[in-house]
Amino acid sequence: MIWFISLIQVGEAQDVAEAVVSVSPSSWLTEGDSVTLSCEVKHSYTGWTFSWYTDVPYRDSHGLIRYNRELLSDSSRGSGGSYTLSPVTLNHTGVYVCRAERGVFHTCYSKLQPLWITGKSPPVSLIISPSRTQHFTADSFSLSCEDQSDSTGWTVRRYRNGEELITCSSVSGSTCNISSLSTSHTGVYWCQSESGGRSNPVNITVYNGAVILDSPVHPVTEGHPLTLHCLSHSKKIPGSGVDFYKDDSILQSQTTGEMTISSVSKSDEGFYHCKHPERGESLKSWVSVRGSGSNTVPVAVAVGLSLALLFIILLLILLWKHKSNKGKDRGIQQNSNQTPGQSQSGAEDSQSGYTPLQTGNEHIYATMDNADHDAGPSDVTYAQLELKPQKKARKKQVKTNVEPDTVYSELKQNT
Repeated sequence: MIWFISLIQVGEAQDVAEAVVSVSPSSWLTEGDSVTLSCEVKHSYTGWTFSWYTDVPYRDSHGLIRYNRELLSDSSRGSGGSYTLSPVTLNHTGVYVCRAERGVFHTCYSKLQPLWITGKSPPVSLIISPSRTQHFTADSFSLSCEDQSDSTGWTVRRYRNGEELITCSSVSGSTCNISSLSTSHTGVYWCQSESGGRSNPVNITVYNGAVILDSPVHPVTEGHPLTLHCLSHSKKIPGSGVDFYKDDSILQSQTTGEMTISSVSKSDEGFYHCKHPERGESLKSWVSVRGSGSNTVPVAVAVGLSLALLFIILLLILLWKHKSNKGKDRGIQQNSNQTPGQSQSGAEDSQSGYTPLQTGNEHIYATMDNADHDAGPSDVTYAQLELKPQKKARKKQVKTNVEPDTVYSELKQNT
């Protein structure tokens, strides 16, 4: 009897135990961010361990896309109830569920928790026409997958909160056409290949109200402008003030039904909606902001040019110092080659009454006296002598500094 009561209590505890999954900071992320999924058991004792699963698509025997729940290969990282992805990539886009175990007992699977990752350079783009994330009921739109290299092999997928992932019901090749929209078409859409490649996800909402928000489908690049429009069902701009909200906080009040942020930054990423004082408010749409890779190019070029200029300046300084030192060494060598009594400058030469004859940088004079030192300058006779190059001196012979140049000898005669 006691054993039967214990089984009833255990069964009641198992029925009450429920695995609940949550996400922080948000289910909408940009590639490179970090996210933590948390799993806990409500109304139960401690001591539970947790496992993490994701839904993986496959094609059944009829060619239809189905999803199989598979245990994550690194599920053990989340055994303590927290499963962290850092950094997230485009391939982390999908739905996640958790389940708790304690001994031989386990809870049911939690509700689906999606993660939507906006990649920096996805292999394919989801094109929406008309290009906005919110639409009125009874309107029509088309979704297509465009790949620069190959537009085939992609299908449009949709996820609706609380439901399984499904393929667009009206698919022609890689294009999904819906002629008459209803609120049931609200969901997150993306392109996916059988190999697992994905486009950036787009949260599309279909609203049967009077006001929708016209926001960009694709991420806005940092530094670029962001323009939002508040549209009524008749497509006319409201005649009175419109409030624009970001993450439920009022951002701007405009009389034109249009709001512009001239230069967006990462902090501008979030959920936006608008509110008209008479016609009501729109649903929320996610606006993603991605970093600007183009800014790195001018910075790199500027740094490269600065380094090149610095290198050139240093090179010029080294060349100048080298030439300066070389000139000093040449001057010392010339001074060491001068004979005693040799003229040191042009001024001294002019004072002596003789004009020096240049042989390179050297002045060579030879003076022959005939015992009469009273002769004037008019008595000076010059004779041109040609000196031939000397042969190599023998080892014992003293090396002379005379080079094969023209030498003038001064001959003084008695008058």
